[in-house]
Amino acid sequence: MTTTETGYHSLLIQTKPAPVVVAVHQPNYLPWFGYFLKMAVSDIFVFHDDVAINSRGLTRRVKIAHQLPFRQPRWLTVPLHKHSDSSRICDLLVCKDQSWAQQHLALIANTYVHSPYFSEVMPMIEAMFLPLQELELLAQVNMHLIRAVDSAFELSPQYEISSQFAFRAAPSETNAALVKALQGTHYLSGKGAEAYEKPESYARHGILHLGTDASAFLQRQLQPYETSNRAGCSVVDLWMHMGTDWMKETIQIWRDQVSKNLR
Repeated sequence: MTTTETGYHSLLIQTKPAPVVVAVHQPNYLPWFGYFLKMAVSDIFVFHDDVAINSRGLTRRVKIAHQLPFRQPRWLTVPLHKHSDSSRICDLLVCKDQSWAQQHLALIANTYVHSPYFSEVMPMIEAMFLPLQELELLAQVNMHLIRAVDSAFELSPQYEISSQFAFRAAPSETNAALVKALQGTHYLSGKGAEAYEKPESYARHGILHLGTDASAFLQRQLQPYETSNRAGCSVVDLWMHMGTDWMKETIQIWRDQVSKNLR
């Protein structure tokens, strides 16, 4: 065998397909930072918009941490037209006759005006909110905001929308079908999915299940700052307190840690 042939043969042996990580999540309203950490290590991020809204969930509302002199946590809630508990997220209509977007901006500004990075972050939030009053669907509102935050943190995964695939099955089976359809090699899930995710559903399709715990990770990263990970609060909360550079640096540390599990 010639040197050229030997080199070519060696290249064939060493080369293996790059992993394709797929994550699936409902399009929530201004979700917590862990949502974006999930997105940061995904090659493909699927907005799961064809499932029923959870009236107690975070699809139409999110908490922003209370600051003195406020005694109670403050919530941002998107007003919706009348709907049933079985209504799909992709079908929910926003009440456009209410100036809810301006009200949310005012509440954010009033809550965080004394935060360390208010002057840096607030103009970006205001720019993100500009088109909201004209959007008709809750899914449109949420996906627009998520993509805007994604842009600020320089994440840029490939986006897909589950309603365009029209799969109907149990959560783990639907997600496995989505990953397979997108030619993914790994399915990424968070700690909260342990109650219903079944790794064997992915194994049947030759897909590796990659579990992560963003909440524990953030707790470790924030320990030197003597603050909590604010897992129940919008990304806006941590962003106002820590700034864009810290958020980006934390994203990179997270990427480095998760990528070790893909080798």
